[in-house]
Amino acid sequence: MKKILLLIFLLFPAFLRAQEASVAYKTKTYSYRYNKNLKLKMNCEMADIIISKSTGNTIEIKCTYSARHNEKSIATKELDRHNILVSKTLNDVYVSNYFTLLKGENEPKAKLKVKFEIFVPDYIRLDIRNNFGSCSINNLNVKGEIEQSFGKIDLQKANGDLILNCELSDVKLTQFDGSIALKNKSGDVTVKNMSGKSLSIENSNANIDIEGLANSVNTKLILNNCKLHVKGIDYQKHALNIDSYKEPIVNNQNFKVDKKGNYFKCITSGTLPSFTIKSLYTKINLN
Repeated sequence: MKKILLLIFLLFPAFLRAQEASVAYKTKTYSYRYNKNLKLKMNCEMADIIISKSTGNTIEIKCTYSARHNEKSIATKELDRHNILVSKTLNDVYVSNYFTLLKGENEPKAKLKVKFEIFVPDYIRLDIRNNFGSCSINNLNVKGEIEQSFGKIDLQKANGDLILNCELSDVKLTQFDGSIALKNKSGDVTVKNMSGKSLSIENSNANIDIEGLANSVNTKLILNNCKLHVKGIDYQKHALNIDSYKEPIVNNQNFKVDKKGNYFKCITSGTLPSFTIKSLYTKINLN
């Protein structure tokens, strides 16, 4: 019996390797002359979009698309299901992708994925639509709108003015300088060390964590059935306007909170920009 168990133990890693999926992939690159009036328009499915700062006077787009399946021949064949479209007019770069389904199919045989790595010298206007994927922006000056469903958005060391419309997507802002207007549904939001002009968040069924918000930021939070944790703000100096239905306002700075019926309220007239919270069934913790 011991010999049989030992044999199974020795053969098990080989069995796992046999079950590992094969990945077939291809890459394409595109390069266009850059100008500051350029707008990047993307309409994507299941794409990972990474936009970073580069040097030079061109906008570079690297597309890597893949198919994953247990059988290598199927993975290779499934690459043909990818349809990648990239083009440029005078001031617009268009990027899109979609997947071909055969008649009677509900989904491809392989797991298909695409990654767009985009390098921009300085400033870029954005108009991005992406489902079941992610969008990451790093060290870049941006303006425009991102619509992300069933995925995530990650902005690091970026600055500018952005509208984010999301659904079931986690959003993370780290060292962002500028203005953010975010509408989300059932996606967590994390904000760390933000400076600039304004932060607006409208969200439901999510966790909201805010830390290190600069005194210059005018903040408005509209929340439903969320958990909010804010840390590192001088509430005594901000103009507070907090209105919480059903849930008390927990704070460690001892500012006055009034209870009127089912509402907990706090209104002050500080000299710093306003810090507004309008919430329903939301646990609020202000440290």
